[in-house]
Amino acid sequence: MRFLDRLRYLKPNRANDPCRYKGVLEMPMYFINATERREQALQSAGISFETFKIGNQNGFLISEEDHSNTLRVLRIQVIEESGTDYDGIVRLSVRSLPKARPVSGDTSVVVERWRGRGENLHESEIFLKITEELKDIFGVKKINLLLDYDILKPCPRDNQDEFTIFLWNSVNGQVCGSCASPETVWGIRLGERGAWRMWHPQGYRGAVAINDDQTKVAELIGNNLYVFLPIHSAKAEEGPEIYQRLLVETLRIYRPSQETESFLERLEVEREARVLAAEVARIEKIRAEGALRRDASREAYIGACGGRFERTLEQTRKSIRDGESEAATLQNELIACIRRTKGQQRKLIQMEAVRDGDRSEYGLEFDKLFIIPHVIDVRLDLGKIVVYTDKLYCKDPSTDKVHEIGAFSITIGTNGGLHFHNETRQIKIDGTPFDAPHVQNGKPCLGTLGEIIPQLSGNYEFAALIMVAIQYIESVNIEDQWGQGIKLWPVVA
Repeated sequence: MRFLDRLRYLKPNRANDPCRYKGVLEMPMYFINATERREQALQSAGISFETFKIGNQNGFLISEEDHSNTLRVLRIQVIEESGTDYDGIVRLSVRSLPKARPVSGDTSVVVERWRGRGENLHESEIFLKITEELKDIFGVKKINLLLDYDILKPCPRDNQDEFTIFLWNSVNGQVCGSCASPETVWGIRLGERGAWRMWHPQGYRGAVAINDDQTKVAELIGNNLYVFLPIHSAKAEEGPEIYQRLLVETLRIYRPSQETESFLERLEVEREARVLAAEVARIEKIRAEGALRRDASREAYIGACGGRFERTLEQTRKSIRDGESEAATLQNELIACIRRTKGQQRKLIQMEAVRDGDRSEYGLEFDKLFIIPHVIDVRLDLGKIVVYTDKLYCKDPSTDKVHEIGAFSITIGTNGGLHFHNETRQIKIDGTPFDAPHVQNGKPCLGTLGEIIPQLSGNYEFAALIMVAIQYIESVNIEDQWGQGIKLWPVVA
């Protein structure tokens, strides 16, 4: 429908709001004064508009959908909204965004208040540090962080030397009853969908940061940022990372320039370098510790395998004793019992004869574990064999996207069973923690592999067993209900 087809001539409709901002209009359109530069900028950006005249003023009509993009492209911010003689048309009084000051390093960041109500919060120092990394590009002298459950509908501050961030608040002061909090924000996990209430924007007066699923994350009004999601809550484990991304998106609206993009790109490169350095340091630490303990671990490994052998010997001796006792007390089964006993005696002789050779084979099997790709250390813990890996990845066959599952510790129990622990992350699906798509809280759903694993463990073929375990983590069956959860792990390629 063309813009003009939606107009009806009515009396002006003006609101009296203590913050000087109108409420939300149903399907509003916005009128801004026309200039040749603005017309060229909108045409270059591909934003639709209609030329229109109100009184003696020529202007453009912008749809609700293009409101935020228009502010960004024209590098303007709204200072006042007012009604017009046309129902559904809102006049915008605007001003140009100030040019960013050169990065001076003298911007201060202050936590003005950080107060919740009976719930665990992330430490304010975490959000302070994230803001410190980006402070100079805001081009103001001071940035205020404010979280206070007792302050509702805070009016925007009009100090051009300061920028204020209101966490979990809005000028509107109303909760959006039909808006369910998303599960992820820009690909970063927030929590279960609909777990929190969300604040409602102030009628699109300011530019709105939009999530991938079109959820309104925050609103920028002048030098004020209102955050609608509870990223401050400790229940939102990745809240600080969402906050960092939100500041980046805000700066792209608030300070759109090549200097801003270059600054943000450098910060992103530095952040990725820190993550990579931390991962390399972690692996090197495990390898260094493993090198110091490897000889001891090798002997412990041989001892553990030998312990299993000794238990088998003892069980064999017990069978002999039981057989001899049974032969003495059950004369009617004497012949069968004697035959079983003789057989066990021959087995005992054979096993004792190969004992030394088996110790050598155990050592070779231990060395094989370190040849397997992704294995970085092997340890013995109370008779259990624990194998550590670097990060493992899995490809979703339905999308061809590669997901980072994480680094693992794989434990072979004394009974030959497997237990997986994701050292990097656990993903909750319907409230249940998963270490991998087919591993629920450390326990794998093995399917047909359940027949192979006991056989490999019983034959002391632990290197082959670990290879099977790693291949299991790196594969997924998306036709399985658990396998569909692969989409919740981070995409890396």
